[in-house]
Amino acid sequence: MTRFAFVAVLSLAAATFHASAANIITFGDNANSCGGAVMCSSNGTTGYLNNGMGQAFDLSTLQEWFQIDTSGTNMLGTQTEAEPDGGAGGFLVVNNTGTTVTTFSLMIADSFTESTPSVHFCSGSSGPLCDSFQAGKGALTGTSESLSGLDFYSCTNGTLVGETCTSSGGSAAASFTPGVVIYTWYGLDVAANEKFDISFASWQSGNSSLALSSTINGSGTQAVPELSSLPLLGAGLCGLLIWAWRKKAPLH
Repeated sequence: MTRFAFVAVLSLAAATFHASAANIITFGDNANSCGGAVMCSSNGTTGYLNNGMGQAFDLSTLQEWFQIDTSGTNMLGTQTEAEPDGGAGGFLVVNNTGTTVTTFSLMIADSFTESTPSVHFCSGSSGPLCDSFQAGKGALTGTSESLSGLDFYSCTNGTLVGETCTSSGGSAAASFTPGVVIYTWYGLDVAANEKFDISFASWQSGNSSLALSSTINGSGTQAVPELSSLPLLGAGLCGLLIWAWRKKAPLH
């Protein structure tokens, strides 16, 4: 990657963001081996390993393994255990898409509550509760990043266009009400089969998050429905089939 410089996962956020920053995800070039705060996989998709063994997670399957867990409770049916590093760490990832990645977007579901340390009133001393989120780029050059989503409230660092907060100066920061946050990085240059890291730091206790979907160069992927949601999905499909049959049936 010609645009990347080697960055240590945990020093990355400390050097780039203010101490009060919270819920930071950084797309960077660590390409480190497993160990310490860098997690790898048992087979590229499942199993969290930070003991020096394993291999990089596959970028194309990100929604099957990405979670930031602060409570020690596994949130993913594809995993056998919770992500072990709590509020700070990094996933070693390999670009297995067969193409150079220039744009990457990650949609997460967050679960913060009024007891989460970084939560504040969105405006003044009353009103809805907000939490702060940041999209970082570490030592990347020639890139920009943005934060957006239906639960967007305000842009606190960057340029606001509609309900998207964008920055090319180091980090985009915005406040969101509980729900969904979309992190996007533009101007990347991640070659096929290249390794890099997606790090997270200062993730506040009480705010666990997992990937809902990801978009790579405009091609989106969505998370597989949880087992508990499959009966509802089936019921909905059956209802649509019955409705379509009744429309086609002759009137008596």
